[in-house]
Parts: sequence; structure tokens; C-alpha cells
Amino acid sequence: MEPEDVDVESMIDWDDKDANEQLNQLKKMKDWFFEDFEDPVHNCPYNGAEGGYQFIHGGPHSAEEKLREKFEGAAPEKLIAKLAARLSQGDYWSSIPSEADPESLA
Repeated sequence: MEPEDVDVESMIDWDDKDANEQLNQLKKMKDWFFEDFEDPVHNCPYNGAEGGYQFIHGGPHSAEEKLREKFEGAAPEKLIAKLAARLSQGDYWSSIPSEADPESLA
């Protein structure tokens, strides 16, 4: 799953008076998530004999768990749940290798 695959506008009830605020919150959460996490297909080796992706950069991560750790209490529960449900359609996530952490690039 790629960032462009996650249409946050479709998660909004546009009849709500705070729809634009909800949209901004969802965009912020989505942007934060994709700065740190990615589909393991991009940087994780796959070994079917070992059970699938080898999460060598960190993970596997649950989208719901990571969103709650970061945004619980700062964003409405229903928005966290909606985004987490959409992101959970792709199973688990890998940490993105970081130049600031040379071990993650190994």
C-alpha cells in the first residue's frame, strides 16, 4: 500500500460541521505514518521458508498500535480508528530505514 492509495477524503462525513478539521487531522496522521512506516515489500527481504518478510529495519508494526501511540488523546478516536482500519488492509508495516540510524540501513 502506498500513500496515494489512502484516500482520507473518503473517510469524512462531509455533512459534519467540523469536516474540514477532520480532514486536516487525517492528513496529518497519514503523513506522519508514511514518514516512518512502509509496506515491507520495499526494503524487507522475503523468505517463504522463514514465514514471509524479514523485518530487518524494525517491525512488524500494527498501524493501529502506532497511530494510537502517537495520536491517542490528540485526535478523535473515530478518526484514528478509520485510518487504522484502512491501513490495516495491508497487514503489517516495516520501519523505513533511516540515514540517522546507520544500523537500519545495514
